[in-house]
Amino acid sequence: MFRQTLLAVLIAGLLSPAVQAQESSLFRVSGFGTLGATHFSRDDIDFGGGPNVQKGAGRSATTSLAVDSKLGLQMRLTPTANLEATLQTMVRKTPRDDWNPSIDWANIKYSFNENVAVRVGRIGHPFFLLSDYRQVNYANLTLRPPVEVYNLVPVNSSDVIEGLFTLPLAGGQLNLQAGVGQVRAEVIPSLPAQRKYDKADIDELAYVNATYENGPWTLRVGRTEGKLSYDALSARQQIFTPLGRFGATGAAIRDAWEIRDARSSFTGIGGTYDAGRFVLTGEYVMLRSERAFNDTDAWSLLGGYRIGKFTPYLSYSAAKTRNRIEIADVAPRLAPLVGAATAGALQAGIQSLANNSVRDQETVSLGVRWDVYKNMALKAQFDRVTPKSPGSQGFLINRGSDYPTRAAGNVFALSLDFVF
Repeated sequence: MFRQTLLAVLIAGLLSPAVQAQESSLFRVSGFGTLGATHFSRDDIDFGGGPNVQKGAGRSATTSLAVDSKLGLQMRLTPTANLEATLQTMVRKTPRDDWNPSIDWANIKYSFNENVAVRVGRIGHPFFLLSDYRQVNYANLTLRPPVEVYNLVPVNSSDVIEGLFTLPLAGGQLNLQAGVGQVRAEVIPSLPAQRKYDKADIDELAYVNATYENGPWTLRVGRTEGKLSYDALSARQQIFTPLGRFGATGAAIRDAWEIRDARSSFTGIGGTYDAGRFVLTGEYVMLRSERAFNDTDAWSLLGGYRIGKFTPYLSYSAAKTRNRIEIADVAPRLAPLVGAATAGALQAGIQSLANNSVRDQETVSLGVRWDVYKNMALKAQFDRVTPKSPGSQGFLINRGSDYPTRAAGNVFALSLDFVF
């Protein structure tokens, strides 16, 4: 009932002109959305766009509205000059393959003065350069953020207590954000036929994020650490629970490879130069984790040039696995206990779990943005997507049995972005 109520509120906000009349110093309602159509040239695998689209364009549907379309509504209540409450709900495709609304922001912020504040509740986690407005496509130049960078962590929100600090520095402004909390996230299932979704939890979450703005420059560096628990490929049920029955040797192998409370970190550095006509953006991120989860670096570079209401742009992005995990010692250790066949199957299962986090891929994108009307932009984008690692599908999803290794594909997309 709660989700249906949220959906009704969202639709009412989109359709009613009374929304604008509700804006005041006490209560303000705003919204954003994207209506997108995405086509993928392959029919043996899907392009999913965002990190949590279970069925995208390609194998599931030649052209899909689910890849990039979304609607969002944000409400802000400011009972005093120092106190602000924010609630943001969104309708988009979820890891459960439905359109049920989600709550991405739900927090209370208290400002001690113009330079120091504390915030408690749910926020869009600051993993990336575009984190604060990642879902508001109108605020971004491109049709979608680069997949290789922004899909590396399939988590949008975290529940935190954080401090916010603003400082003048060298003629510009430094914004600091630091906090602790946790993440409880649903992600698309690694084995869709066996389950509705996977779960990714991060405990003992701690992060710091610094953004410096000075004239046309915006520079950002951030780091997040925590203990990751991730059950992909039904590994807990099919591999690690059985291992616990094989005495001390099985328990030791389970503890060495199961992605449970695995110490992990995510570090990002990026910047934007926007001097009016010229726009240049670059970002580099590093994901590091223990157990059967591969370390990955990813980066992107984008350049654009404004010509009146049109902004053509060109970008390149890539992800590369570092020190790819190869399992070699599990079967020899287990064979005396369970036999060669069972030991080999368990080792292969752990190897499959590790391979699940191999995301080597590159994308070259060419697009144009047309600011067709006030608060409304029409975008067209072409992507050449190429998985790069043997045996990996990169960030493509829903692979068919006939999909060849490292096969590239072309993405054609149109979107209408708006804010109100």
